[in-house]
Amino acid sequence: MGVPFVKNMEGALVLQITPAERAVLQLLADGKATSEIADRLGISDRAVEALLTMLFGRMGAASRPEAIAAALRRGLLNEDDNPYGAENC
Repeated sequence: MGVPFVKNMEGALVLQITPAERAVLQLLADGKATSEIADRLGISDRAVEALLTMLFGRMGAASRPEAIAAALRRGLLNEDDNPYGAENC
């Protein structure tokens, strides 16, 4: 598997995620449940869970709110994408 981090234009290391991971993360930030994410993306619930497990591990998150907070800190999502509130990041 490739290196999960790349340098951005400012030279900072940024977590590299796939388009599928980004879509799952965005829907997660929108407050969608696993089955809703699966329906929206046309994949199985198990595929969503597998993508979340990979994302959680790569981001060091133990829960959905932690994953969203980590994504916000890493610039993978905008603050407007966080249904839990910016104070929880």
